[in-house]
Amino acid sequence: DFVFQMHQGYTFLFFRCGVSDDPPVFLFVDDRTSFERVANSFSSWLMLAADDEIEAAAALRKTD
Repeated sequence: DFVFQMHQGYTFLFFRCGVSDDPPVFLFVDDRTSFERVANSFSSWLMLAADDEIEAAAALRKTD
């Protein structure tokens, strides 16, 4: 597994190595009993993350 994002030591985003060239992304939260698939591929997760950041930046500019 490859963990590429962590939040305060109890939440992780990761994908399994060797599954494919663009593997699904999973969420691990310390108090849950199973992983949650949050994206069907790393590239789709990355695009969604970029879109979220662009929207947040636009919202901040509107408040100025």
